Amino acid sequence: ARLHDLKAPLLLARTSADVRAGLPEPHVYTLLLSMPPWQRHLYSMIATAEAADGPAPFARLQLLLQLCVHPWLLESSRSSLREIMWDLPNVWPVRPRQLLLVSPVTAAAVSILESAIGSGDKVVIVSQFVKALDLFMPYLKNQFGSASYVKVVGGVGLAAEHAVKKLNDPASSTKVLLLSLACAAGLNLVGANHMILLDAHWNYKREEQALGRLNRK
Repeated sequence: ARLHDLKAPLLLARTSADVRAGLPEPHVYTLLLSMPPWQRHLYSMIATAEAADGPAPFARLQLLLQLCVHPWLLESSRSSLREIMWDLPNVWPVRPRQLLLVSPVTAAAVSILESAIGSGDKVVIVSQFVKALDLFMPYLKNQFGSASYVKVVGGVGLAAEHAVKKLNDPASSTKVLLLSLACAAGLNLVGANHMILLDAHWNYKREEQALGRLNRK
């Protein structure tokens, strides 16, 4: 208690209740999506691989999570997976928007994103996989213009501060922030009112902290 009293005048320590006082509770929706047959086939292949031939258990879980987001995230994985992916007919369209529609997760994100932007709102897309965020960049550039999005994946520095400032500026043409979950702490993202979390983290508190970046004063 004495230590708390000594540091209190020197440190600004605010709880989540402090920064959200007077604000409405956020609406959180969980979407349950079904994979198409060819995506389930890849999932089963990774999940049932023999220990000697497949990745270690934790690495296997990461591959399965990446696959659920979008199979393109596996493109740099084991050669056997790449061969099967490229052999799948009519799966890899050329146009950026169509590529996102391949996976139910990114297709749902596109639907939410376009509806929000169409209503004049701003959106933060969060993933623990940088490559998942990269998938949205060509689509956003083609659909809304190169100035429509910013990306923060490398920690909180001057570049991150500049990106956040553009997002929070009502007059800015920036409508979307692509955000790595690892960089979510310490940012003030009150300029956006929608967050799309593409993948679940094993520590759900990380997700709550990311959501708290929007729902604050």
